[in-house]
This record gives sequence, structure tokens and C-alpha cells, in this order.
Amino acid sequence: MVKGHSSNRYSNNTPNWRAHLQFWPERRQQRHFEMLWRRLKFADVMPNPIYLPGKVSGVDLLILHIHKQLCHGGVQQTLCELRRHFWLPRGRQIVGQIIRSCRGCRRETAAPYQTPPFPNYPVERVKRSYPFENCALDYFGPIRVKIGAETTKIWIALLTCYSTRAIHLEYVASASTYSCINALRRFVARRGRPNKILSDNATHFHLAQKTLEIVYKEDQETQLVKYLASEKILWTFTPEFAPWMRDLLKDWLES
Repeated sequence: MVKGHSSNRYSNNTPNWRAHLQFWPERRQQRHFEMLWRRLKFADVMPNPIYLPGKVSGVDLLILHIHKQLCHGGVQQTLCELRRHFWLPRGRQIVGQIIRSCRGCRRETAAPYQTPPFPNYPVERVKRSYPFENCALDYFGPIRVKIGAETTKIWIALLTCYSTRAIHLEYVASASTYSCINALRRFVARRGRPNKILSDNATHFHLAQKTLEIVYKEDQETQLVKYLASEKILWTFTPEFAPWMRDLLKDWLES
């Protein structure tokens, strides 16, 4: 590539030959190569690097090859390695342009997605309401406790109010659906009926919500569950893979 370009582009028949000689008088032709003549004959580096004009087909591939050999090094590192064997006029500018087009570097240095504007707070969090009229529900645990001679696991149901941030804790004997419904019944008896409950996508929460819906429609269950269904509590769930939707409970669970 370099040999062919030197013999064709920079021959004496080239119109800009004299202009190039005017700005680069230290260039000499040797073995069909244009070389930059330097006074480094006794140095450890290559004394006369091959001269590469900027607009040569294949220079960008050569620079990218050196750039990848250096594990995607920066402009200065790539330019220093290039100048061990070649001399490129306006080298820093050309190397910088080519490195900026490297896909691997662009993938690593790309700016993150812009944060979308924050929406308004939900109406349940800003309107005036009774305590626990709208609340969020989650579990934490399990906690090992000793009952008699046996050690068993229990969970704690944490309910927090949307507007007042008050909290209510309920003991849950197991992670079953009926334990969840029993804990909810004790909460309603103590704090009153909530209009809306927000929870994550845990299986027992989904089953409890489905149980309430089925009983409310068919009216064919025990007196306890019929009572919970008759309360007409709206049970909603956070989207899957969206833990930030549970920020109302996050602070309490981490503390």
C-alpha cells in the first residue's frame, strides 16, 4: 500500500510535488518509499520513518489496527506507536478523528440515556386522606423464632400509608395465601379498610388478590374471605422488573 502510493501519488509528475517539497524538505525517497530523514541514525528507534500522507486509502485501517493492538489506547498512545515506523503529517488530528469512529470505544464512552422528566406524584400520595386509606404492602423476613421446642420461620408484613408514611407491622405465620389474607384482616380490624393496596408481584400477593376477586363475584367461600371480598379493596401491583416503583417501602425495609 505504502509503496504503491509513494510511487504513484508523489512522483515528479504530480502537480503538487513542489508544494510538498516546500513544506517537507527533509523527505527523501529510498527503495520506492518516501521517508522522513532524521538525525537519529544511532538511536534505538527507527531513524527514518516512512512518510504517510494524510489522505491515503488504508491509513485509517492501519491506525485502527494499531489502536486495537494497544487495547483501544488513546490518541497520544496510538500516535506514539504509529510514529515508531511511520510519519503522518497532522497526525494527532487524523488519529483523533479515526479513534472517535472506533465502535468499541464509542460503545464504552457513550453517554447514558437521558433521564426522562419526572412525572407528577400519584394522586393518592398528595391528596388529603385518612391514615392507611391508601397503603403499600410488602414482606420482610424470614425470621427464625423458637415456639416451644421447635424453631420455625415467620415473616413480617409491612404496610405503610401513602400520604402520612405511617407504618403498621403484622405477624405472618407462613408465606401462604391464607396467612396473607389473615394478616390483612387483622390490619383492617385495627386500622380500618383501605381503598387501595399496592404490592410487588409476589405469588402469595397475586393469589390473595385473585381469591378476593373470585369470592366477590361468586360469593362461595368462608365467612372470613367473604368479609374481605365485601370490603371491595382495590389491589394493584408494581410492574415487573421495576423495583423503583416500590420506593414508598424501600426506606422502611432497608432500615
